Amino acid sequence: MLITIAIVFRNEKTNLPGLLDSLADVITDEMKGSFQFLFIDNDSSDDSSQLLRDWICASKFKNSKIIKRSRNNMGEARQQALIETLSPWLVFLDADARVQAHWAEGVLAATGQLDSTVVCVGGMEKSYGHKSWHHYAKGLSDYFPLGKSVHEKRRVKHVPTNNCLI
Repeated sequence: MLITIAIVFRNEKTNLPGLLDSLADVITDEMKGSFQFLFIDNDSSDDSSQLLRDWICASKFKNSKIIKRSRNNMGEARQQALIETLSPWLVFLDADARVQAHWAEGVLAATGQLDSTVVCVGGMEKSYGHKSWHHYAKGLSDYFPLGKSVHEKRRVKHVPTNNCLI
């Protein structure tokens, strides 16, 4: 099963290396085929996109795409990620996030347990030992009302923060 990791950013040249390093550390060679990266450049004026192009060329994650937007709007950029992804699972991470040791295992486990069409997680990921967000994600769909995305491309359940759509 393919999972898209979407990172929406603007002028994050200093933060992106830490996130990319943490992802490279937790996504093993055996797991890399399960993940693709979608980078949405939200009108950066620094060299963030070039940094990403260099990282993609040097990394094991060749299944990556960078989209350059001409205006800065986080909501529209996230909606674009929903439209651009071809995978049934979408995880949002912020450029200043650093994923924990078992994050990738948690994402893979959660996608195997949930019957929803989209999972989006953003911001700093909180780990509870080996049990990460996937341990708690199983029951989330019981707590939040069903809604539709703006473009009605996907049915989503919206948690009242920016951090999780299920």
